Amino acid sequence: MTCGTDCLSPASQTLAPGALALYLDCGTEDGLVDQAAYAHDLLTARHIEHAYVLGPGVHDYAFWGPRVRESLAFVRDHTTAAR
Repeated sequence: MTCGTDCLSPASQTLAPGALALYLDCGTEDGLVDQAAYAHDLLTARHIEHAYVLGPGVHDYAFWGPRVRESLAFVRDHTTAAR
């Protein structure tokens, strides 16, 4: 499933660089794999920075458990500290 820039939300056209950080991590056998690929295509078409990771597995702890560290590191690296 792919999409060109003509089907993107107008809101995404006004995002400043670095205003949004998205981390997409999906198993290739996950029921959401098509939606994750679609989101990746949309973000890529709009040049919105994001991480997109696919790996073998389904939507369960066996898939997510080993990936939690990477997910949290992404959140850490893309958020500002509270003041």
